[in-house]
Amino acid sequence: MSKKNLFLKFLVVSHNEGSNKWVKVPIIFFFLILVLLILIGIFFLGNLGKYVDVNSVNALRSDNERLKGKVEMLSREKEWLKASSDSILNVQDSVLKWHYIGKYEETKDRSYPLDSLLFWARWIDKVFKASSRMSDSLLEIIPSILPVKGHIVKYFGKQIDPFTEKIKQHNGINILTQMNSPVIATADGKVRWVGQRRGTGLVVEVAHWRHFITLYGHLLSATVEKGDIVKRGDIIGYVGQSGRAPYPYLYYEIEKDSIPIDPLNIIMGGI
Repeated sequence: MSKKNLFLKFLVVSHNEGSNKWVKVPIIFFFLILVLLILIGIFFLGNLGKYVDVNSVNALRSDNERLKGKVEMLSREKEWLKASSDSILNVQDSVLKWHYIGKYEETKDRSYPLDSLLFWARWIDKVFKASSRMSDSLLEIIPSILPVKGHIVKYFGKQIDPFTEKIKQHNGINILTQMNSPVIATADGKVRWVGQRRGTGLVVEVAHWRHFITLYGHLLSATVEKGDIVKRGDIIGYVGQSGRAPYPYLYYEIEKDSIPIDPLNIIMGGI
């Protein structure tokens, strides 16, 4: 390569009356500048993590996406609650009419799939909670909760009697739980009767609004007496093995106008 090709010429134009000049710049000068820029870029990228916490940036992006999704979900729930509140009075009327049984038919099985009952119970419970103060008052006077924490081991309907081995109508539900577990009133009411009943042991009966009656059997002891006024959630006794109970469980029964109905049809959630 000739010496002539190692330089680049630049014409410097003078703004005065002086003559223009040619300036020679070695090509190696531009090469060194390029190498320097490359080294600076490598250094900057290599030390980027020291000045910017990449993990924090990613975490913030993730949080932002999660919060965005939550806002969208809350917005959908808001619209759902608004639509539900518009029709709550109709829902209340439908629920009351649904649970009013004019005549008990022994030949008809009134049991329902548990999954379906739980689905509608939870849905109705949400609707009632989103409603006005009148809805809250309605829940307090209707036996719509379980009287004790436990597991349902026997349902309403035709069952085989373990003592006679014959099919017999079971007018309540059996809730398996621990001995001495507290039993609560499932709605506001007045204690109608406390005493021993054949087979069911120690029993407490409570009268409620619109001729609802709840019965709690196989108790170890009762904390109320006939004539006492109770509120929903008040302890009325403790689970035992009185009567013909082979293990500690609570027998729970609901009547409407003296007709036994399935408690699961109006239970809207736990305690």
